[in-house]
Amino acid sequence: MNLINMDISGWMCSGEDAMVKTMLFKSLLCKAVEQQFIQVVIAPEDMLPAVSQIVELDAKNRGYLPSYAYRYFPAFSGSEVDMKERIAEILRRCQVEQDKADDMMAYIDFLTDLEREIGDANHAGDETVLQKYLRASAVEQALNTALANGEITSDEYGDWIADYSDCANGRVHLKRILNRLNRCFSLNSERCKTIAALNGGERLCFIVKSDMSNDVKELMFEMIGWDILEAGRRGKRVSLLVLEGCKKYSNELLQLLDVSPTDINFNFFTNDFFTGHTSEWNEKIEEYFHRYVYTAHSRMESCEEISAKRFGQIPVVRNSYACDRDRRIANNKVLDQIFNTNRVDHYVQHVPVWEPQYRKEEIHEMQKGVCLVQTETFEGYVDLRR
Repeated sequence: MNLINMDISGWMCSGEDAMVKTMLFKSLLCKAVEQQFIQVVIAPEDMLPAVSQIVELDAKNRGYLPSYAYRYFPAFSGSEVDMKERIAEILRRCQVEQDKADDMMAYIDFLTDLEREIGDANHAGDETVLQKYLRASAVEQALNTALANGEITSDEYGDWIADYSDCANGRVHLKRILNRLNRCFSLNSERCKTIAALNGGERLCFIVKSDMSNDVKELMFEMIGWDILEAGRRGKRVSLLVLEGCKKYSNELLQLLDVSPTDINFNFFTNDFFTGHTSEWNEKIEEYFHRYVYTAHSRMESCEEISAKRFGQIPVVRNSYACDRDRRIANNKVLDQIFNTNRVDHYVQHVPVWEPQYRKEEIHEMQKGVCLVQTETFEGYVDLRR
């Protein structure tokens, strides 16, 4: 049975069978290329060798991020982006203290007003203005040039300098944050990659490094969501494939899905969906799934979850049979022995008993290449070895 003849969205694959996961992953990628979806793959660092072998099979992969060679910071890309709103979210993700965040936001307000007055109004709301005035002397130089060129009066110059002195502390804090982000996302690199800039059928892979801090990971996931949102605004379709390793994802994945388009094409692969997550997390993310693949699980509790709650129980009617023979010599006549009538047969049909459709022991011992599939139109075992 070819699973992906059905659809390429809403798949959740749980289990330890690498063969099944690899086949499903390859099929989803191939189908996405055929349908001209941009593919976004997120995988943990420990799965990079296996993932790279699959994504490099064709010529559609456009690299791995984050990377020191390429800048990835789509926080301000797009015409419908509110820079100050995105900056506030970045500061929150970076766990910046509130008083420092207030100083930075006041400084950014000052820079946007200044750029509209004496600079390029087209860049007043994007990252260009932040980089332009990052040096301590940049604001004063810009104001001196504007005064010399007659763009502002002496009184206006004095007002600008006074306003700058009130918020100058924000520049120091902002520079520290941008330096930190540069180490993580290569902000100073001249080469840049984004999801929104890809063509249909191309893909980018994001690797969650083992030493990545939670705040950086949360910010990266949110920026991926912003990037996917911008791709959707440009009329591009995106297929998101997320692979979970030993370290479980948390709210960062939910946040990515929350900021992405509501009709996002999302598929999820994990060794065990039923352990390591809160029940609330499972409930929220399950809203995106409607096709399931289960392979062997080592934890019997997970097998029981699949058996009892995913497939449920069915009524089983069992029959029993008993035979009474008369062994007394006097009653064993020749004709009874010849026609086998020296006995009484009992046939009993018992009351239906509700039992699991697929026992947890079966799921625990499933062979490689065999999986349980549950979709809108099919439910049962599938042998992918054929």
